[in-house]
Amino acid sequence: MRWYLNPLTLFKAGRGLNQLRDGGGPASVRVRGVGRPAGWIVPAMPVALEIVTRDGSVIALEPEIPLPFGLGWGYRIANKLGVPFISDLDPSKIKTEVKVPGAAKSA
Repeated sequence: MRWYLNPLTLFKAGRGLNQLRDGGGPASVRVRGVGRPAGWIVPAMPVALEIVTRDGSVIALEPEIPLPFGLGWGYRIANKLGVPFISDLDPSKIKTEVKVPGAAKSA
């Protein structure tokens, strides 16, 4: 079964969106890590997100983000060939935080 048709995945996404709504909306979004692409025709990569709501609660989501065909396969081929920059890159170390504009005003 495709990852985007999995009922459990849809349930988890719906639960996360309900928690986000109950918390008053997002105040900031943190990317805690990115996985390696998986899938033959439609490559997708898992992304670990933490969303801090306006009331201070933290919601953890791990969606799989679809990638364009060329990007997913280009990454795989570069790893197999040992391209210096790409093969040394560890996607699990990618971390960042983005503040939502206007979130502090309404808190």
